[in-house]
Amino acid sequence: MSHSAAKLGEQLGRLKLQFYGQDGTGCERSHYIPRHKLEEFWEARNINAILRAYSVDKPRDVILQSFMCTFSLLVYINKVDYLGWLVERNVKDATFPLETRPPFWPDTPPYVDLFNAIAKSQWIFFSVAFNKHELYNQVFGPQHIFPIYKEELIKAGDMIKVHKIETNPSCAAPGPTTYVRKSYNESGKAQYDREAKTFTSLQSRSSPHIISYHGCYQQQRREGTTYNLILGFVEGENLEEFYTNMNPPHLPSDANKIWNAFSGVLEGLHHLHSAAIDTGFQTIHQDIKPENLLVSEPASSRSYDIGLVIIDFGYSHTKALTPGQDTWGIDSHGGQVYG
Repeated sequence: MSHSAAKLGEQLGRLKLQFYGQDGTGCERSHYIPRHKLEEFWEARNINAILRAYSVDKPRDVILQSFMCTFSLLVYINKVDYLGWLVERNVKDATFPLETRPPFWPDTPPYVDLFNAIAKSQWIFFSVAFNKHELYNQVFGPQHIFPIYKEELIKAGDMIKVHKIETNPSCAAPGPTTYVRKSYNESGKAQYDREAKTFTSLQSRSSPHIISYHGCYQQQRREGTTYNLILGFVEGENLEEFYTNMNPPHLPSDANKIWNAFSGVLEGLHHLHSAAIDTGFQTIHQDIKPENLLVSEPASSRSYDIGLVIIDFGYSHTKALTPGQDTWGIDSHGGQVYG
C-alpha cells in the first residue's frame, strides 16, 4: 500500500471516532462514518492519484457515485490493491454489506483474507440509513449499526418497548432527527404485522391527526429478534395523563378547545376509513381510548389549546377493497379496556 493510501486509512480511522450508534450485539457506542462525511472527506482529497497508483481505469465520478463506501473500506483495511478487481466484478456500494462470500470469490488465502477483513470492518461504512423509504421491513443482523446516539425509555411491557430516540443529524435526510422506536418481541409480532400493514397502506396518504410513520424493520439481537416501527415524536402526554394532570376547564371557550381537538380525532378516523378512495385499502383502528391519543403541545400558552394524534394500530384491521365488497373488518377485540 502506498504511503498516501496508508495515511488516508489512518485519517478515516480518526474520522469514525466522531460518530457512534447502536448495533444488535449490545454495543452502545459502535463507531461508523456517515456517507455524507465520506463525500466531504474525498471531495478534499486527490482520488485520481490513488486510482492511477493502483491502475484502476475508472473515472473519479464513477468511484464517488457507485463505489465510494467500498473504496473507503479498502483504504481503511489496507486493501486498495483489490479495488480494480472489485470494480471489474461490479461489487459496488449497493452490494454491501457482504453477509457471505459471493460465489465468484476465489478460495485462495489472499482473497479469503480480503473477505475476512471486509466482513470485520464493513459496518463502519455501511450504517443503516434512516432516510424516507429506506426502512421497509428488512431483516438486519446484529452487526448492522443504526445511527442512534441516544435513547430514552417511554414505555415498557411484556411484548413491547417504546423509546424516544435521537439520530445523528448528519445521518438523516432533511427532516426529523428525533423519533419514537416501538419495538415488539416475538410474542407481539402479530400486533407488529398489523401496525406495519396499516402504516404502509397510509404511507402515501398521511394525516396530521395520525402519528407519522418513517419505516419498519426487524433486528436480530443477542436476546432475540425485535420488530420495530419508527414513528414521529410528539412532545406531550397521552389523553389519559392529560385528564389526570389538568384541572377541568371552567370557561366555555376552554371546553370548546378540547372539543375542537376531538374533531381532529374524528378527521383522523375518517381518513383511515376513507383511505380506500386513494389507496384501495381501508383501516379500522379498533382500539380508540385516551391512552392511544397523544396530546400535542399547546399551540399557545393557553393550556387547553391542544391537538390530538391517533397512535397504536396493534389491533387494527387493514384490508384491500374491491368494487361491491362490504366494508366490514375482522374484529380484533381491541385492548378490551372499555369492554
